[in-house]
Amino acid sequence: MPTAFRLPNDHLTRKLLQSEVGRESLLESLCTDSIYSFKDDFDKNDLSDYWGVAHGEIGSPVDEVTDFHFVEDAINGFIEGDPGAVDDADIRLFSKHALWSPARRCVAQTSFDIASLTSAKFEFGFVHPVIAPDAAALSGVVLVKATPTANELTGSFAVAVYDTDDDTNCDLTTQVAGTVASVAQSGAPTLSVPGPISLMVAMVEGGEARYWINGIPAGFVQTAPRTVGDTFGDGATTEAADHGEGANMHLWFMVQNRASDVTHNTRIDYIQSWQERSITLT
Repeated sequence: MPTAFRLPNDHLTRKLLQSEVGRESLLESLCTDSIYSFKDDFDKNDLSDYWGVAHGEIGSPVDEVTDFHFVEDAINGFIEGDPGAVDDADIRLFSKHALWSPARRCVAQTSFDIASLTSAKFEFGFVHPVIAPDAAALSGVVLVKATPTANELTGSFAVAVYDTDDDTNCDLTTQVAGTVASVAQSGAPTLSVPGPISLMVAMVEGGEARYWINGIPAGFVQTAPRTVGDTFGDGATTEAADHGEGANMHLWFMVQNRASDVTHNTRIDYIQSWQERSITLT
């Protein structure tokens, strides 16, 4: 009779971890099997097709706006973009597909630098807009940080947001089922340039979001988004139908001018994200 397949017991696991080859192969297997991870160091020949780029054409002229793009022969690799000189003009980078789920404890992290924090706004995290992420009208998911208020064109989101129209803190703002919640930066360092500035946003299935600034915990919100079903009901709405039940959220990075003639050229060193794997048939 063929021998039944048996998973390694604890004794074998310990033995594998004691050997260099065994340790590497076992840990790689454990991580690959349970965690879906993505990282872009922006060091290839061009911006990956994973990403979409767009900008909001506000005012005139708009030809000074430069979408995020790959920079040739840059040390470590990075992408760069510039919203130009017009007040409220923006540039944005987003994952084309909504692959990230709070139900799977998704986390996103980035490191970037911006020419000036004066008269500036930026957002980073997870979003699920009601319209396409590249629509010109979607100039940020947070309309007013201080109140807080969401852009009426957005669905669920959880983003770290900095907006000098309100103050010079980088806060965490979320929206689920039309309810907006926010927490002010606490404990983390005040942002300054030149950077780099590091941001990390983490979400869990229990309805909580947390964020870190330069590696320091900055706050958490309890009413974070969970699934598309939680946000849009039973999937009968146009948004849920378009994206698919459980399709969830996009990675999102946006920079916007809050005054004219202030340089906000921005370089992104990397973006990485990870979450628990799921491929279960339903």
